[in-house]
Amino acid sequence: MNAREEDEDLSKPLTPSQANNEDEDLSKPIKHGVPTFLGTMQPFNKKEFFSPENVNEVIGAVSGSPGMKIIGSPTGLQMIGKGINYLRPEKTAQEFMTEIGAPKTSEENISELANRVHFARGSAASEALAHKKPVMESLGNFPIYNPLVRLILKKQPVPEHYTGDLKDAYVKFSNNPIFNNADKFSQQLFDEISSISKRVYEGKADNAEKNLLHQLIKDRSDIIRHSDKFMENQSPELKAEWDLFKNKWKKNVSIYDENPLLAEMGRKGTKQGFTDAEIKGIFRYPSSGIEKVGEQIGPSGKSNILYNELQTVGSKDPEDLAKELLDLNQNGYQKYLTDRMRELGSQLEKRTKARGYANLALKTGAGALIGEFLGHPLMGATLAASSKPILKYGKKVIDVLK
Repeated sequence: MNAREEDEDLSKPLTPSQANNEDEDLSKPIKHGVPTFLGTMQPFNKKEFFSPENVNEVIGAVSGSPGMKIIGSPTGLQMIGKGINYLRPEKTAQEFMTEIGAPKTSEENISELANRVHFARGSAASEALAHKKPVMESLGNFPIYNPLVRLILKKQPVPEHYTGDLKDAYVKFSNNPIFNNADKFSQQLFDEISSISKRVYEGKADNAEKNLLHQLIKDRSDIIRHSDKFMENQSPELKAEWDLFKNKWKKNVSIYDENPLLAEMGRKGTKQGFTDAEIKGIFRYPSSGIEKVGEQIGPSGKSNILYNELQTVGSKDPEDLAKELLDLNQNGYQKYLTDRMRELGSQLEKRTKARGYANLALKTGAGALIGEFLGHPLMGATLAASSKPILKYGKKVIDVLK
């Protein structure tokens, strides 16, 4: 069939029997030709729209034909107009938001994230502590100092900055500085350090608390140093277990302590009291440690992180979501995107771009055609010039969809 015969066939409306075989689905072709001042607009075929060969042929016909030929055939204008309906970026946007857990409230999302952080840290801690347990069972009651140091330590007054549970742990350790008591004192120091660190992070700590924080960090470092020195003189087997414990703890557990709020989620399982902005402050521009936390909390946890960032665009236009997805890379969220999320994001970007070009073609091309029709009864070749916007942006649509 040559181009002329093709135009003549396509210019005929569907018969009633043909029309009755069509669905009412808006994403499918219209049932019958629609008469307009530009001629009868014919049914749109999805396969034709997405076939580069056919679309290029249509665009070529539009660009080279006299003005009246545009009116009687399925033009670039008609194809782009129907393409807008078929592309439906809203559907892709909804699929993406569903993929990250919508709909739910911000509080529900943060609670889910906290649960996953707590579980992930607990699992990592259990794996590390499995190596520590045999060491403490074998060496827990051994003194970590020589007799002279133990005697001096007992005579030392309790430091003024030790109060409450921390004071009790220090007194127990100073009276009996065995490995078990040293470890418990170190843990109590860490609890106090975490509490003050959170206040510093939130801007609530005064200078006295900041000075105390530095002192507590120093005290804990001293205890850890003496405990490590104690382990240097133990059996190779126990020393190897201790080293495995410390390495796994450092790589997989202490990463949660990089942020005081994340530490509170992980260690205490706290679910409430966090804001969207605070969660963003943890996971935006992540360090290697925070990136590893993202891996440990799994795909569902990553979805919680992304939902916290994107929830405000859930009800907006697909163009807003597409822009936000591009911004994710600039904000360091690449590691949290799953393959499916990347696929949907790519589709959304293509479809919103294509619709943007299509809208420009409709706006500029259709406006020019109407202007020529109203102003010049003898349209002639001027209509062909008026179709240039359709050609220009129509080609962009095809390029995006290829």
